[in-house]
Amino acid sequence: MLANFSTVLSLTLSDVKAAGVTRLGGQDRYETSVNIAKQFDKLINAIVIVNGEDYHDAISSYVFAKRMGAAILLTESNTLSKSSLDFLNKSVSKDKNVYIIGNTKRVSSAVESIIKNQGFSNVERISGQSDYDTNSAVLDKMNVTEGTPVIFASGEGYADGISISSIAVAKNAPILLVNNNNNKLQKQFVDSMKYLNVLVYGGIGSISDNLLGLLIDNSSSAMTAYSAVLQNGAIFFSTDDSKSESLNDNKYCNLNKH
Repeated sequence: MLANFSTVLSLTLSDVKAAGVTRLGGQDRYETSVNIAKQFDKLINAIVIVNGEDYHDAISSYVFAKRMGAAILLTESNTLSKSSLDFLNKSVSKDKNVYIIGNTKRVSSAVESIIKNQGFSNVERISGQSDYDTNSAVLDKMNVTEGTPVIFASGEGYADGISISSIAVAKNAPILLVNNNNNKLQKQFVDSMKYLNVLVYGGIGSISDNLLGLLIDNSSSAMTAYSAVLQNGAIFFSTDDSKSESLNDNKYCNLNKH
């Protein structure tokens, strides 16, 4: 059986020098997401639409967006902001793929129709009945291969998932959201891999050794301690009391890796 679990997270910052500060913002979180996307509009190969009022689907989408070369636009459940519509029509080719992450409770059919009515024909929804089902569906869409680094983070609070997201993007490591109740889909994902590099992010209060023992045992994937080392010259800051700004910050880190 699996004996000892530990989280290894090493952030190495060397030769830190004073640098200029650029503010990327807007009137609200939705305009902020557009202004971030504008920084990379010539690099955008796709668009990811995700609810801006809940963290689960956003956390699930970060690495997926990187792999697709996509900008992430936050949306309300039932309407798409004018700034987002203007950006889609002025800066995104109509033949680009648009991925909606989340079920119709998160991003309604009305929002999907609005996007299609702008002339985008390649619109795909990736979703499940619950937030964890959606997370699993996103990982399935990514076709995660054996040996790929995968991050385990608790889905029962936004702090762990959001704080590890920048490293997840840097390491191209999908985030598997786990919880203390039903992890059937997560177990199926782990069991489908003969070998899996795992970073467990969070203390035992978030992800207990008992939970990890249920997910990983001798009959399934091997687990290795995965040390995430930040080796980039940029540091990103956001307030810790507003998850909406953190959702946007990780999108900037996302596109900045291309």
